[in-house]
Amino acid sequence: MKKLGIGLLCLSLMFTAIGGNAVYAIGASATYTYENENLGFSLTLPKAFEQDLGIEEYEYGVSFIYKPADTGDWGGLLFSIEVIAPRSCYLTQEYDPEQYEIIAMGKDCVYLRKNVVGGVDSGEEERAAYIAMGNVLTLDYLKENLEPKNPDALPQPNYNAHFSYLTGDGDEIRPDESLTRGEAAVMLYTLLVADNKAEHYAPSYSDTDDAACADAVGYLESYGIVTGYPDDTFRPDAPLTRAEFAVLLHWAVSYVNSAWGMGWMTGYPDGTFRPDDDITCAEAVTIINRLLGRDESSTTAKEGTNPFSDLSAGHWAYANILEAAGELVYDRYGIPDQSGHSLPANVTDAYYFVSETEGWAVCDAGAGNEIYQTTDGGKTWESIGDSLEFDISAIFFFDSQNGVVVGSSESFPYFMSVTRDGGLTWSNYLSSKTEKQRCLPVSNFPTEASLNDSVRAISMRPINKDTAYISVTYISYSGQLEAQKQTVFSRSDLEIAAKN
Repeated sequence: MKKLGIGLLCLSLMFTAIGGNAVYAIGASATYTYENENLGFSLTLPKAFEQDLGIEEYEYGVSFIYKPADTGDWGGLLFSIEVIAPRSCYLTQEYDPEQYEIIAMGKDCVYLRKNVVGGVDSGEEERAAYIAMGNVLTLDYLKENLEPKNPDALPQPNYNAHFSYLTGDGDEIRPDESLTRGEAAVMLYTLLVADNKAEHYAPSYSDTDDAACADAVGYLESYGIVTGYPDDTFRPDAPLTRAEFAVLLHWAVSYVNSAWGMGWMTGYPDGTFRPDDDITCAEAVTIINRLLGRDESSTTAKEGTNPFSDLSAGHWAYANILEAAGELVYDRYGIPDQSGHSLPANVTDAYYFVSETEGWAVCDAGAGNEIYQTTDGGKTWESIGDSLEFDISAIFFFDSQNGVVVGSSESFPYFMSVTRDGGLTWSNYLSSKTEKQRCLPVSNFPTEASLNDSVRAISMRPINKDTAYISVTYISYSGQLEAQKQTVFSRSDLEIAAKN
């Protein structure tokens, strides 16, 4: 393994900080460039930092140090940028993601931010300037502005509903047969979104003769997502165990949260996990759908839409298998047609009709949203209740009295409120610790503040008259993966919350 140091920073914000006798007034054009041909990088930094930012090179990286010019003292190590080559080593050698975070990918390497902090107590002003520098040179800042000499894509999962990543054999899908290593590789490869997948990545193994398998294995191998055996074989026809499948998914969470801890893999009713058992196709797609926020475990599929002769409607993973194959058609029993109604002025995308005549619509009220109700199919609308001080992304009603809204505001990333009086009054469903743990990835974060910082969106998708899916999109604690937590929210959940 070879390590190199690389990076490119470019300021795109306004920031002011005071350190010692220096005042940092940082603007978009106030930059300077540091270059290192041997290590192969160009780094643009805020001009205001030029005198107080020390840069120390070593064989495989560069350290960035707060070193105030007026004292010349070593004030504190901010971070280092290192490059690991080949890039597959980041996953295969299990770098600690709490210390190493991915900034970008190169053709033959991965660019990492090494988070090492430390220093001496140089006084309050110097400490404030050290913190101010760190607040500017963040991981997000580096991700946005780092341009490797030979850049390459950092693949991300495809979260689009109904995107097909499971292919049957004619009219058979073999849901309860063991998933092979080759099949798993093709599934993961299909699910990745990246602009470099058209390039050819030849696998280094002697037994990947199938073209689709070879393309998938070669690509995934280059990132360290899959590995072979010491005899230079991949064994694509060998079954995959539950433990091996969990390891395949670990790349996605960068070894911070296991597939079990993220809630994607579950055990058996007897409390066992059975890691050495082969994983079936049905188990694998259910786990992947959970990862993507596409879990359809509570969904009823429309009759007559199943193209597979060996998949019965009573199969425990029936809807998830159809979803993975891109064949799922919802039977939204009890949900009226939501089209064809007249809507009020300033309506957002959030509205819902519980019957042909009764419905609710969310309207933009400037600072927040107002909810309007109709009882005549949209001919007339009337504002009800107080304005909600957040932007509602979705609204759903079980009946004329019981409903739920989700959304966010500029100051807070998620809200979920419920009503039991038709929208006249709303209460915060997530104020309960129990409900918050059920709907949010609380256990994956050490503090509530880190959880709140991670959440990017909350959405809702009704699946029948009594049930909706709540999906929370968040960034894993390592800061390297966008993940989803999906929860089934039913009429009974609202009733339970009302009693507590």
